[in-house]
Amino acid sequence: MRRETRNLLLIFFGSILAVVGAIVAVEVGSSRGGAVSVDNPASYRIGPDSAKVKVVEFSDYQCPACKSIESHLKTLITSYGDQVQLVYRNFPLPQHKNAMAASLAAEAAGAQGKFWRMHDRLFDTQDSWASLADPTDYFVLIGREALVDVDPLREAIIKQTYLAKVKTDVADGNRMGIQGTPTFFVNGVQVQLRQPKDLDDAISKALAAS
Repeated sequence: MRRETRNLLLIFFGSILAVVGAIVAVEVGSSRGGAVSVDNPASYRIGPDSAKVKVVEFSDYQCPACKSIESHLKTLITSYGDQVQLVYRNFPLPQHKNAMAASLAAEAAGAQGKFWRMHDRLFDTQDSWASLADPTDYFVLIGREALVDVDPLREAIIKQTYLAKVKTDVADGNRMGIQGTPTFFVNGVQVQLRQPKDLDDAISKALAAS
């Protein structure tokens, strides 16, 4: 009996500690700015808002891993049609010196309705601009190929017109503890991405649960 009573007391106090810990965790989260939305309504997306599954990607245009998964990602999203929506969020890493300028160029193209054209050209030509001292002229060149009006594009890159939007994405990513790119969330749950198939599996699981 004594042993059973002791075990019950341990379970009781353990439960109390768990509850206290959960409360503390919530308070810490609140002190860091509260809940962070994985999506940003201002972000560019492919697929309808009515899609059963929302895939949010935090990505860096100068990141080789981001470039390598692009073709797989497009095939995957296309195969699901209107069931899946893809949202792109900027997360230029500080060690990639031209990544921020690339994000600014994509956002500037987006203001002209050419975001995904510029997005694709940036990844396709990554090796050509990644090491440039100043990639502005090159971004203007590929912007012209993407049918972007190049004068506003150049001005937006130089004046960093869309810096606040990019910084919002980065700040949200930092608050969510993102360590690298690409990072994917499927219906708000971060995917532990070891290989491209992990993203396929996460989408399939989310669709099955919807």
